[in-house]
Amino acid sequence: MANVWIFQSNPEKYDITDELNDPSLKEESWNVSRYRHKIKKGDIALHWIADESGKNRGIHAIVEIISEPQLRKVPRTARWVTSDDKDPKEWMVDYRYQAKFTRPLLESEIKKIPGLSELSIIQNHRRINFPVTKTEWGILLKEIKKRGLENNPKRFTVDTINQYATNEKSDIDEGLEIHPLPEGNEIIVDQKIKKRNLKLRKMAIQYHGSRCSVCGFDFYQTYGDRGRGFIEIHHIKPIGTFNEEIDVNPKKDLAPVCANCHRIIHIKPNNVLSIEEMKKILKKI
Repeated sequence: MANVWIFQSNPEKYDITDELNDPSLKEESWNVSRYRHKIKKGDIALHWIADESGKNRGIHAIVEIISEPQLRKVPRTARWVTSDDKDPKEWMVDYRYQAKFTRPLLESEIKKIPGLSELSIIQNHRRINFPVTKTEWGILLKEIKKRGLENNPKRFTVDTINQYATNEKSDIDEGLEIHPLPEGNEIIVDQKIKKRNLKLRKMAIQYHGSRCSVCGFDFYQTYGDRGRGFIEIHHIKPIGTFNEEIDVNPKKDLAPVCANCHRIIHIKPNNVLSIEEMKKILKKI
């Protein structure tokens, strides 16, 4: 079974409107720096336009990926290129248009469809490539059937695209045998930890706010009252490196970050990333 992906284009960086309106244009290329080890020839992708106004934000076309990911030289003038290299290279795939919607499937509609509230692109718009699960694809197919498909080759009808589905377990190591293992036994752990001052957390949030300083994620905006004021506080200088008790300035020594960014910052203890380094990683994704 082939996988299904969403390719998101931001009109400010890469506008695919001309592609969608040009019936003579059959093939193009796409950046796949994210999920490049999973995206493969034969997969399909749904073209999603990230219209900032929200009026046209959603799925506009279906494409078939016709090449394996390849590291290629790309024009520096391409608006989506973030590298400062003289000859920048990006991981790219070629795709072929298979069907264009006469009526786009808009995000405003998708949010109202049961089973699609967890669609990865709805959870986080700050990416280019997103996976679609088998369950989500099944639901999306029902909506696609309600829409007319233009420029649609006979071999690529709504019936034939039923064959495509992303494996729900795609993030599991395929070489790992899945079977029950014991957990939950109580043990006693003798461990030294660095003492924290809870007042610093409150002062840091008061000064910086509760939005992630790396990706901009806001728990309140996503989860409502349950997430109001929630954020993790990151020490610019890791507290684990303190050899003694020192004064910490909540304005310059602390920063609010979401749980995901905080975990990635510290995922390699010998190579803790700075806020700016994290932002650069996000720009490349």
